[in-house]
Amino acid sequence: MEFRLTELLFDYLTDRLNEWPLDLEEEKQMHNKRVRKQRRKRKSIEISQLESKEYKKDEKVLYFDKATNTHKPAVVLDVHHDDGPDAYYTIRIDEDNREKQTDSTRLSVFMQ
Repeated sequence: MEFRLTELLFDYLTDRLNEWPLDLEEEKQMHNKRVRKQRRKRKSIEISQLESKEYKKDEKVLYFDKATNTHKPAVVLDVHHDDGPDAYYTIRIDEDNREKQTDSTRLSVFMQ
């Protein structure tokens, strides 16, 4: 009987030890995941601080068009503050005189 208990205990401990490196590997992966998440959050804060510039009416800007993946010169026609803390803009794209509403994430400073 004593031999059988020792054998069962040995088997149990062996199983736990075999699982142990996986737990350490999982812990390492979780840590790396948290670090990556923190870095993404830090980058998004840095980007949002860069993008928080408020443009003025009649200011020349560059509008990023997702459809063509290009920046197009535009003019700010109006600045709106009625939809939360961040402003949004009515712009006219120089290329085809289209008017669009957008936020500051799609706009950048026009440098001549």
